[in-house]
Amino acid sequence: MTAFDVAKRTAGFSWRGALAGAVLGVDAIGHCVALATLCFAGPLVNGLGLATASFLAATALVTLVLVAASAFPNAIGIAQDTSIAVLAPAAALAAARATGGEAGQIATAFAVIGGAAVLSGAAFLIVGAAGLGRVVRLVPYSVAAGFLASSGWLLVASALMVLTGTDALGAALAHLTTPAALATVAPALAMAVALRLSVGLRMGSAGFVVVVGLAIALFYAALALGGTDIAQARAQGLLPGLAALGAGHESARSLYAAIDWGQVAGTAPVLAAVVVINILGVLLNISGVELAARRDIDVNRELRVTGAATLLAGLTGATTAFMTSGSTIVAQKLGVQGRALGLSFAAVTLLGCLLAGPIVASVPVFAAAGLLLFIGASMLEDWLIATRRRMARLDWLVTLGIVALTIAAGILPAVIAGLGLAILGFAIGYARLPVVRHASDGAHSRSTLERSAEQDAILAAEGARLRVLHLQGYLFFGSVERLTDTLRGALEGGGVRALILDFRAVTGLDSAACAALGKLDYIVRGRGATLHLSALSDELRAVIDRWHGDRATGDLPRIWPSTDRALEACETELLHARLGPGGTVSAVDLLRTLGGAHPRIDALLALMEPMDLPAGAVLIARGTRAGDIYVLDRGRLGVTIPGERGVPIRVRSLGPGAVVGEIARYHGGLRTADVVAEAPSRVLRLSEATLDRIEADDRDLAALIHAILARALSDKVMQTNRLVSAL
Repeated sequence: MTAFDVAKRTAGFSWRGALAGAVLGVDAIGHCVALATLCFAGPLVNGLGLATASFLAATALVTLVLVAASAFPNAIGIAQDTSIAVLAPAAALAAARATGGEAGQIATAFAVIGGAAVLSGAAFLIVGAAGLGRVVRLVPYSVAAGFLASSGWLLVASALMVLTGTDALGAALAHLTTPAALATVAPALAMAVALRLSVGLRMGSAGFVVVVGLAIALFYAALALGGTDIAQARAQGLLPGLAALGAGHESARSLYAAIDWGQVAGTAPVLAAVVVINILGVLLNISGVELAARRDIDVNRELRVTGAATLLAGLTGATTAFMTSGSTIVAQKLGVQGRALGLSFAAVTLLGCLLAGPIVASVPVFAAAGLLLFIGASMLEDWLIATRRRMARLDWLVTLGIVALTIAAGILPAVIAGLGLAILGFAIGYARLPVVRHASDGAHSRSTLERSAEQDAILAAEGARLRVLHLQGYLFFGSVERLTDTLRGALEGGGVRALILDFRAVTGLDSAACAALGKLDYIVRGRGATLHLSALSDELRAVIDRWHGDRATGDLPRIWPSTDRALEACETELLHARLGPGGTVSAVDLLRTLGGAHPRIDALLALMEPMDLPAGAVLIARGTRAGDIYVLDRGRLGVTIPGERGVPIRVRSLGPGAVVGEIARYHGGLRTADVVAEAPSRVLRLSEATLDRIEADDRDLAALIHAILARALSDKVMQTNRLVSAL
């Protein structure tokens, strides 16, 4: 196998891809000539050749990096037009104020343009390295569309200024009324219209090459028919008037010494705006290619790859370059695969870089301006006109407003206003999301503490006096008022004793939310109720503690580790209010209640053995087969199952009067959970042997026992149903 065969295989070479890349490369040469003409017009025209060469070099460099490292093997990069219309006036103004004569002016313009590329490349790297690519996409589509449509408008305005030789849009529009101006503007408009028609006919890049080539050929034919030579055409402004600086590349090193860095620093606000627009532009291009290829790619990796290449290109004074969705999608639709497309594209643009001087000297001014008109009008069509059909009216009005502000006041106020609209729109949209995921009361949401039948009846009847609001999302200044209104609604009608806010699904809260918790507590206290906060994460608890400082004053809501503990405390307070502090039910009371007026209750009690348990004692061990039955007389039992890493999980707590062990008695299997004394407790035990003897010798007493157990089981089923219903 020859070295050429190896190169073809490793590069994914195909002649179809190479031909498509060559056509797109010619397209890119015209594109870069147009962008360079925009940046280096008028007093800077002698830097046009060098600028075209640097723009083409950046295009080739970024494309080669994408060929080697991008997830899209047929991706190509190009010098971008998204921010050049913003950058060109700033570069021209800095150059006009620079010292060092013509060389200093051109060098300063290059420094501004290259500085924007360096900053943009660094921003791509930082965003990608920090994994923020997906986060930056949260900028509303309407705002991003407004930035890009504004860039399109600025390109159109700049093209008119290039055609008329003016430095302000108002002067350019006034100059259009003169016959001399119409003679240069009309060919540019005709060329822009022809390019748009080629797009409508789906001629692709080949159509672009044909239109531009035909326009240039007609221009030179008209010169020949009119008897006008090249020198005369250049003197009339029909061709760029280039001196030696624009034709040679040998002066590039000396330009660095002539840069007026003070003027470059003065463009910092514009450079910041350019970085923002470029970040949005690169993400939108990556998203477009991602959708066309129907693939999910690592956006952060693409940003890092593009950022490194753009940063290097910027050091040469080139403008920002990154993946172009248009040409990459065209290649995708043509079925071009492999890396031959990018390699051929880079080769053609590098050739254009070497021949930049002769190329820019031969391209008529109207051709470059016509291409700028086409690019700008296409951006307006894509991001302002076409989006009217896809976007909601309010979103589209935001896009239109950004464009209008750009026309009236410039791109910097538009960028600031657009970012403000993005933040405001996000805050309003997020605030409209429901803060309360679910609301319930104590009659339906019960704690896992198993209580007596009498207590259950009280909680079922008066549980509505306990309200639980399950919160969600991020609590911030935009959602606090909605939470306050919801809380007032929950307290309407009076009678509420306690309000529990469940923070289990809350991801964070800001200072406004922390301050509002104190206000909410005052509102609840004013209605004769108490406020409880439950299930706060360690991070949320730290935020609240830091905001409120010393919590020993007792003027703030009570905080509980879980909503279950908060419910249990509120239920206990409600029962104490109804039954008094000593209103607990003993085992004797429970058995008399469950057994009704049965005459054999005392006989049953005589057969039950009292057992005292210290805190932490195991009453029932998981996995054992004993069939004893217990009734809790006083204290508290916890039912636990093994959790991760051996940490037990409490699934239920049992208060006085609870029956334990009856399920295993009926099921006949192993115990499925541990029952542990959570506090010093006393239980009444009915042993398995005693039960067996009663069932064999005393049917009446056995019937009483089974009736009591059946009633206890039914109460547990009803409580479980309530818990499931609440969930």
